[in-house]
Order: sequence, then structure tokens, then C-alpha cells
Amino acid sequence: QGSSKSLGGILLRFWRSKSVCAAMMSKSVLLLAFQLQPAFAGQNSPENLTEDHPWCSLPVSQRVRSHVDGAIKDILDKLPEKCPFHPQRDLLAQGNQQSSGQSVCLADYCDIFGACADPLDVPCDASKLQQQKNRCEKLLLQCFPPGAEDQQIRRWHSHYSRKWCKELDCDVRNHREEEELRALTKISPLLAMISFMCLAAFAVMLLLIGGTDDLIFFIYECGFIPHSLMRSWVNTRDGLRKYAGLPISHIS
Repeated sequence: QGSSKSLGGILLRFWRSKSVCAAMMSKSVLLLAFQLQPAFAGQNSPENLTEDHPWCSLPVSQRVRSHVDGAIKDILDKLPEKCPFHPQRDLLAQGNQQSSGQSVCLADYCDIFGACADPLDVPCDASKLQQQKNRCEKLLLQCFPPGAEDQQIRRWHSHYSRKWCKELDCDVRNHREEEELRALTKISPLLAMISFMCLAAFAVMLLLIGGTDDLIFFIYECGFIPHSLMRSWVNTRDGLRKYAGLPISHIS
């Protein structure tokens, strides 16, 4: 009987030790999973992708993507996968399954849309724009092949070549700036005239509604306005005063 008790104690201690070990292992696995969860959950987040690709600007890429979506939103699903603007090739897009060699940093195309973060006072760099123009033309060959059987694709190539690539030229940009400045110069006198007319009309309105009879008589007696115009002026003023609920003049 004593040996049975000792054997039972040994088995009980063995079972308890296994339970403790199992509990400790389970706790360790859960703790490890908890610690690794943020790393796996955020491995495709823009922040981590930016850390992995510090040379690719996230804000500039987002601005380019916004321009691209706005320009060709209706045909994004028709772009071939080799097109750099294809959503699946966006380097910083969440869920991008492309290899790093096939992914594209959209910030490299910021000059096409004027989405770069360059200061405004930086002079136009002809060599840099020429490189961007070459990249733009290569982009169109990949996105809208001019030799495609689909006539619409050939139209898109011609359209975006004029809209995007041909604009990447210092002479073209300088000419556009001169035209904008010239247009502003032409419209400035017109704006000044309209502003003067608005101020004059406002002043006349104040005079008609709130002006005194003495001032009107003074202008009339000085001979600046004829009697017929004076009568018309008074009638108009009285009508405005009546409409505004003000006392009516008794000038005849």
C-alpha cells in the first residue's frame, strides 16, 4: 500500500509538471504572437513602405496618383499591366504584390502633372525637363501603344502626348506664363473700370436715398445739371426713398 501511495504521488507530480510546462509554453506562444502582430499587420502600410523605400516620396506619389486618377479614372481598368500608372504597379500602394523590379514610384512622374515639391522660384531646368519628356513618351508607349489595333488607344496616345509630354519644355512653359501675364494685363483695366462703376453706382445710390435736398439744390443752382435732369433725378430719388420707407422730397 505504501508503494502504491508513493507511485501515485509520483504520477500526480509528473502530471502537474506537464500541465505547468504546457501552460508556460502556451503563454509564451501567445506573447510571441501578440508581439509579432503589429509587424505583420502593418507590413503593407504606407509608413512601413516609405521606410523600406526612402527614396520614394509618399506625399508626392499620392499627389501624382490623385492627378492620374482624375485624368484617366474611366480607363484605369483598361491600362495594360506594363503601364507604370497601372494601380497594381504603384510601389507605395497597399496590397501591392508586384516585385520591386516591376513596381513604380509615382513620384518619378511628378513633373508631368506639376506635382513636385520644388520651390516656386527655381528656374526652369531644360535638361531635367527633357529627361522627364523622354520618360513621358516612354510612358505613353507602355500605356497607349500608338500601333495598337484599337483606334481609341491610338487617340489616347495622341491626346496625352499633347497634354502631358509636349508641355515638358521650358520654352512652352515660358510662353504660357507670358500669355497668362498678358491676359492678366488685358483684364486689369476692365476690372478697374468695373470696380469704378460699382463704386460710382454705390455712391449715387447713397446720394439718392440718403442725400440732402440742400446738396441737390446746390448742384442744380450751379448749373451742372439741367432742369429736366433735375426733375428726373428727384423723381428717381423719391421712388427709391418710398421703396426704402424714407420720407419723400417735396421738390417739384
